[in-house]
Amino acid sequence: MNKNQQAIYKILEDYIKTWPPILQKGIKKTWQNTKQDDIKGLISLLPLSVLKDCQLSTKPKVITQAQQLGVAALFLWMAANLQDDITDERDAPKYYVPLANTCLLHAWYILQSLTHPNKQQTILSILTATDEANYRALFFPLKIPKTNLDIGNKAQFLLAPIFVLLNYLQINNLEIQKFMKGAKYFLAAKQLADDVYDYQEDWQMGRRTSAHQKLRSLPTAKNINNYYQKQSRRIIFLCNQCRQELKTVTFLEKNDCFEKHLQTLEYNCYRAMAK
Repeated sequence: MNKNQQAIYKILEDYIKTWPPILQKGIKKTWQNTKQDDIKGLISLLPLSVLKDCQLSTKPKVITQAQQLGVAALFLWMAANLQDDITDERDAPKYYVPLANTCLLHAWYILQSLTHPNKQQTILSILTATDEANYRALFFPLKIPKTNLDIGNKAQFLLAPIFVLLNYLQINNLEIQKFMKGAKYFLAAKQLADDVYDYQEDWQMGRRTSAHQKLRSLPTAKNINNYYQKQSRRIIFLCNQCRQELKTVTFLEKNDCFEKHLQTLEYNCYRAMAK
């Protein structure tokens, strides 16, 4: 764990210390699980990764704000996981609801405090897009995302902290839109990988995801290898789409803010294809 990650975790834990004791105790397990999810900095270090790739000076104040945005991303991640457990698990504890709400409130507090009032509506739109995707998945459980970009809608909340950062850096709107499109391809690749991991359970529970595209039944032992090969190629394609879109973004210097995460996804895909 690097120094920035340690600093971000401390900031978040200082926020949690202000909570009532019963909420502090309730969030403990979720926070420990989140740290495991964040071992490679996918959540907490994403704003800093974008910042390092910008052709702009990085003053200490900007780095501090990127750390705060990493904290917001972690709170959003915890809220999303708690909500997923509530919807996916029949015996999920009811106290997950106030815990998720508390995480969302703290994420919003951080995001709005670092954003000009004129841009706060856009943050709400990004976060609401995630809730729309979740609503559709619950209300229309058999409906599969139509386009590649639609696959990543459930994880769009991770774009809110980055949007705040880019606006603070005064990046023009067109460049932000191009960056966001590239980032959505990354989220789509990540979401598809997650959906493939759970494709059997989701099918048996009556849910259809991107991993079930064009499937009429679960793959048999005879064609399971073909299924994984096909899904691996889809994930690799989405990773390359992310790279291609980011090449058009002029404020990025190396276009590598997502690279280590893309490489991890591709490595797992090539392993699956080799087997």
